[in-house]
Amino acid sequence: MANSSEALITPPPNAGQVPAVWGSLLFHPVGIYDLQRHLGTLSSEPGIFTAFRDQFDYADLAWFAPGLAKSSLDSLPPYKFYSEYLILRENVPWNAQGTDLRSTLRKCLQELLFDTAALLDRTFGGTTLIVHVEGGTRPGSLKQPEYVKADVYFPNHMIRKVPHTSKAVFDIIQRFIRDIGDPTIVRFEKCVEKLWKLSKPTATPPPYPAQHAHPSASPPGSSIFTYYGQRQSVIVLSDSDDNDEDTTLSDQLSACLKKQSELNTELCQVQEILQQTEGALANSQ
Repeated sequence: MANSSEALITPPPNAGQVPAVWGSLLFHPVGIYDLQRHLGTLSSEPGIFTAFRDQFDYADLAWFAPGLAKSSLDSLPPYKFYSEYLILRENVPWNAQGTDLRSTLRKCLQELLFDTAALLDRTFGGTTLIVHVEGGTRPGSLKQPEYVKADVYFPNHMIRKVPHTSKAVFDIIQRFIRDIGDPTIVRFEKCVEKLWKLSKPTATPPPYPAQHAHPSASPPGSSIFTYYGQRQSVIVLSDSDDNDEDTTLSDQLSACLKKQSELNTELCQVQEILQQTEGALANSQ
C-alpha cells in the first residue's frame, strides 16, 4: 500500500513496489517516479507539494541533466541512437500508452528548457534563441523543408521592440531547418531502420502551410513559437521586350520550383550516401 507521500504521485506502468537505488535511477517514467518516491512530497508541510507541483516536477526532470552538454560524444557510432533514447524506449510500453508517455515527457522537458532560457534572459539581460527539430516526422513526409517544423523559444519583447529581429530569426530558422533539420531526420530514420523493421508508409502527408515571417506565439504573448519550413524564395527575371517567348512567368516559376525540389532530393540522397560511407569506414577500423 502506498504511503501518504506516494499517494500524491501517479505510478507509471511497470513501477515496482520499492524504488530503485539512487545510483541506478535513469531518465524514463519509472526512474522519475522512483526519484519522486525517494525525495518525498513534504508530508511534514501539508499542501506545499500540491501548491508547487510544477516546480517540483521541473526539479525532477533537471535531476537527470547535469553534465550531459559537457560530456563527449566522440564514441557515438554512425546510425546509432544515444543511450538515453534507447533507455526511454525500453522502459515504456510498446503501444499507444507508451507513445503518449514519451510525448508527454518530451513536452515537459522542452517546457523546462524554454522556461530556463527565459529565466536566463530575464535575470541577466541577454537574448537566447532555441530551435528544436524532432528526429521523427509524420510518416511518409518528403525530405523537403516544407515537411519540417521547428519548436522555437525567442524573447517576444525583442520582436515587439526591435522589428528587424523578426526577419532575422525567420531566416536563421529556415536555414537551420534546411541544413540541420533535414539531415537530423535522415539520420534518425537510418537509426530506426537499424533497430526495427517498420512498414513503409504508402501515403504522403500534405506539406505544412506557408507562413508569415513572424508566426503567432503560442500561447499568445509568450516567447514560444512553431515555425514551418518554407520553400526558398525564387527570383525569376523575365525580359518584357521579348514577345516571342512562349514561356510565361508562371511556367518559369513552376519549372524553377520543380528543379529546386529535384535538387533537394538529390542533396538528401548524397547526404545518405556520405553517411553510409562514414559508417562503413568507422566499422572497418
